[in-house]
Amino acid sequence: MPVLRTKILLPILALIIGIGGGYLFYTYYPGFQEIAPPDPIVFPLPEDLKSYYFYKKAGEGGYYFENGNFVSVDAPQNIEQTRKQSSPDGTKKVYTKSIAPSMKVDGEVVSVDFSKWSVVVEEGGNERPLANGYAPRFLDNDHLAYFSSLGIVVYNFKNNTYQLVFRRPEGVLLGGEVQYSPDASKVLWVDAKTGQKFVGMIAPTRYENKHVFAGSEVLILTDTTVYEFAFVPEGTAFFNRGFDGSDRTRSVTFPPELGIRGAIR
Repeated sequence: MPVLRTKILLPILALIIGIGGGYLFYTYYPGFQEIAPPDPIVFPLPEDLKSYYFYKKAGEGGYYFENGNFVSVDAPQNIEQTRKQSSPDGTKKVYTKSIAPSMKVDGEVVSVDFSKWSVVVEEGGNERPLANGYAPRFLDNDHLAYFSSLGIVVYNFKNNTYQLVFRRPEGVLLGGEVQYSPDASKVLWVDAKTGQKFVGMIAPTRYENKHVFAGSEVLILTDTTVYEFAFVPEGTAFFNRGFDGSDRTRSVTFPPELGIRGAIR
């Protein structure tokens, strides 16, 4: 009888030891541990920056702001500069076609070659070239702004007319960076020679320059203000500069481990 009990108990004991050993191995061997998801990255981000993509170094991805937290992504999605722009009512779209090389290079000065850029309008399933131009944007359903070799032009769809609302000063060349505010009431453009950045108010019949920023400043244009991006001892920060450049209040600071280098919409 003792031999029978032993034969029965030994497999049970082995099973218990096996289960216990497996549990210890799973618990203490890192390769088999479950890794908890990282805590969400929470910052008091200004409201007008919440729709922007915060990028890191080239190839390292960046972040979007979703449901109150920063979400890490490998690459930006649907960036404004690379997609077709729609009119507010959605009946028309506009984009630019270019022929390489699309930029003029004169020593260290790189400027837009307007002869290589074409503004194309898509409406009712049909496309038509509108003019040679760069960086188009709908101001409303009936007016489209774009940069030409002369300056800023507004096209009126109702009466098929073009109006030069701003003549670029003699000798000033347009650089590749152009930003419109989300509501299309402000625009930022760059002098390719000096690097200076011009911020102005734009409407169907006029353009009014508000301020000229230094070329060394990295700027983000929103509906409510101009933000300057800068490196600070605590990491990186966005400063509220105002449209006239008179302010420089720090709005938000990101720790260096996030690696944020700027923002784009």
